[in-house]
Amino acid sequence: MTRLMLTTDTSAAGAIQHAGLADLVIAIERRLVWGPLPSDAELDAFFAARTTQPPGVHWLADTPSWRLEEWGVKDRGLVELLSESDGLEEGPFALEMHNDSVRLAQYKQSRLLLTELGKAVLAGNADALRYNPIHRWWGGTELTNERLWRWDHEGRSLVAPG
Repeated sequence: MTRLMLTTDTSAAGAIQHAGLADLVIAIERRLVWGPLPSDAELDAFFAARTTQPPGVHWLADTPSWRLEEWGVKDRGLVELLSESDGLEEGPFALEMHNDSVRLAQYKQSRLLLTELGKAVLAGNADALRYNPIHRWWGGTELTNERLWRWDHEGRSLVAPG
């Protein structure tokens, strides 16, 4: 395998594959942006090689099984597959990399921070959709920002567009 591309949309995956932009295109449709993040154990199981995870709880769950078999990636873990793809500057992930004290120190000192926009959205002072417009077709329905239903947290109800 030489070129691997990940996307969040199965339609896009098919189009990218058909256009020859990558040798292997996989859609990971599970969203990790709304609500609380899954636990570390759930994330580990999601991205690990498939063993006993229930249906839908694996990063390859949205890819047809015939395609996974054709590509030879059925039940593979994401890190394992990425390590075999072109584009990783540091090569395959190995135990030595995890035992490197300098890398471990860098990892422990790193901090994940929200951008100013992220803070404003979280505080309710900005609308994320203003910066991330939606325009796509889904099941014969055109989805756009103007046609988007919203959730009223206080009223615990859907608010129609308009």
